Amino acid sequence: MSLGLFAGVPADAALIGEAAFWCLDGPRPSRPKRGWRPAKGPDDGLVLFHGWIDNDAELAGALGHSAGDWPALYAQAIARWGSRADARIVGSYCAIALRPDGSMRLSRSPWSAAPLAYAVGDDAIMAASVPRALFAAGFPAELNRQRVLDSLMNNFRFDEEGWYKGVKRVPQGTVVELCPGAAREPMVERWYDPLDLPRIRLKRDEDYVEAADALLGEAAGKALRHAARPGLKLSGGLDSPLIAAHLLRQLRPNETLDTFTFVPHADWDGIVPPDLMGDERPFVQAFAAMHPRLRPHFTENPGGGFDTAEREMFVAMSNAPGHLINYQAYHGIWRMARERGCDWLLHAELGNGSYSMDGSWSYREDLVRGHWIELSKTLRDRRGDPRPWWRKLAALSLVPMLPDRLASAARRLVHPHRGTVQSWNSVLRPEAVERLGLIARQGRDARLRARLQFASRDEYIEATYHGCDIEGAEIWQGFEQVYGVRQRDVAAYRPLIEFCVGLPTRQFVSGGQQRWLAKRMAVGKLPEGQRLNPRYGRFQVDWHARLTPCVADLAAEAERIERHPWLGELIDGDRVRRLLREWPAATPWEPEEHYPRQGGIPRAIQAARFVDFVEGRNAV
Repeated sequence: MSLGLFAGVPADAALIGEAAFWCLDGPRPSRPKRGWRPAKGPDDGLVLFHGWIDNDAELAGALGHSAGDWPALYAQAIARWGSRADARIVGSYCAIALRPDGSMRLSRSPWSAAPLAYAVGDDAIMAASVPRALFAAGFPAELNRQRVLDSLMNNFRFDEEGWYKGVKRVPQGTVVELCPGAAREPMVERWYDPLDLPRIRLKRDEDYVEAADALLGEAAGKALRHAARPGLKLSGGLDSPLIAAHLLRQLRPNETLDTFTFVPHADWDGIVPPDLMGDERPFVQAFAAMHPRLRPHFTENPGGGFDTAEREMFVAMSNAPGHLINYQAYHGIWRMARERGCDWLLHAELGNGSYSMDGSWSYREDLVRGHWIELSKTLRDRRGDPRPWWRKLAALSLVPMLPDRLASAARRLVHPHRGTVQSWNSVLRPEAVERLGLIARQGRDARLRARLQFASRDEYIEATYHGCDIEGAEIWQGFEQVYGVRQRDVAAYRPLIEFCVGLPTRQFVSGGQQRWLAKRMAVGKLPEGQRLNPRYGRFQVDWHARLTPCVADLAAEAERIERHPWLGELIDGDRVRRLLREWPAATPWEPEEHYPRQGGIPRAIQAARFVDFVEGRNAV
């Protein structure tokens, strides 16, 4: 199981033989895998490959090579097609090519890819899919404090900036060329642009549904190629149940499918916004009754809070993005999948970015294009929004068209005491945020958060694509290393995504129905109550029940942060104390009450712990 790659070349290297390379031997130990050698290319270079290639049979026919040997096939592809090789490869991977002249080619696939970091020093260039390999090879692990502060503001726009000084990330859909010698700047080519994908136009509505369903079935089949005993993270919505239906069709008749669903803590008070659902167990059970070969398992992640397996994840990832606190529920699922003997855990994280898109950009598009009947139906049937139609029209169709300053002013006029998304999610001092320019560093993300609504289809697609690379790959790889189970997002199959991105808006929202494509794909596969359910599952609906017993501990942690050598002066201790002192008796969902407690405080605590972990400091 290759869960990590490392390659390094001395600056004065003339031969590839002077390079060092590792392949980690399993999920936890950072030691070279005995007997392993990287693939050799036609130019006598070496290729290290981590991931998989889905169109390997097609490539093998064109290159005259074995379909199953992905590293060698990738080496042949870049030798034949050079800079355009990655555009012809469908898969999820990162790769390092070491050339005989000592230069290095780094690449990651678009939409889904294992992470890849690199460093250029005075005496070496090196790259690895796990940063700790760089440090084991001698590169200094000096924390990039700016990255910590950006993470505390939920800012992930800096997709090349790493968590350590001198360490950079290879963005998805990108090739980076390195040459020995720190004075030589890396050449970065972003060869993939999701806004350049072709528009898809078919004759009948039914044709869109049939084509999307066929591609989803193809994606499920590709995932099953690698799995001896697959498991599936299953929700009560649309995305993963559709994948489950396709997996069951392609398993052998006597095979069953283990699925894993997180459910709320036993002490959850049942409070949830009206447009959301908290406990998805009833929908999963009804779906399982419809598909007898499905074996559902449920977990509360007992005893697990936002810091579940925190130290292990720090070691595995070498970083701690702010949204890591949101993944606590996944630990119960991964633990259960390992106990059931699963070698792969499949999921549908990108379902909402492909076949299950909701068409939420249509509010503005329909107004501008004069599709007013459709717009009126979508506004009328908008889930969980009791506002009168004219308020919804103003907020969803008109405000997104305003310049940023006017949009922010309009929002402040309607909600003068609500604050901003940035203030909800962060417990940094406002004056520190201003002084350090943390909101300005968010760029377009800050403007989007000020509007709270996508202004166009392109903006939605760009945000979805960017969202695939906000260090989720590092988190997934961390889970793989901690639990020893591989993962794959079936919904991130590139042909499926590219088909869906090119579809007309009306395929995703029609007659007031959002997620219209997925609902039509689900006919006959899901129970009708589940297929037509307008509510979304709420992630971490039980946050209040999990944090309430820990309030005293959170207060003690917050007090320690105030004494932290450099984070202490940046955290708003008075605000944190008030939020904890006025801890609500029931789950609040008002954003100004919910977000700082569920996200801001735990994120600050975890950031301080990670800083101390990296800088070798005991808790203060």
